Amino acid sequence: MEKIKNITDKIPKWLVNKFAITTVLFIFWMVFLDKYNLFTQFGMMSDIRKLKQEKLMYAEKIEKLKAEKEAFEHNLEKYAREKYLMHKSNEDVYIVLDKSK
Repeated sequence: MEKIKNITDKIPKWLVNKFAITTVLFIFWMVFLDKYNLFTQFGMMSDIRKLKQEKLMYAEKIEKLKAEKEAFEHNLEKYAREKYLMHKSNEDVYIVLDKSK
């Protein structure tokens, strides 16, 4: 019995306090064992940064495509003639191939 008393006397009083023990266990649980522990949180933050960068990239691409769409809508006849070889009823279409390519 005296050995146990000697061991417990050597332990600091703040470590014997039940609130201190509970706080230390809670912090340990939240940092290492919880589903959303500290390491998972850092990983999620880096994923969020990457996704925000992708969002900006796609927003820029959307703006470029909108500009191309506007240009396409204004030159629809030219696009149809070049890509699909469309022509008016009284026209002839001649295809000239470049042999250097």
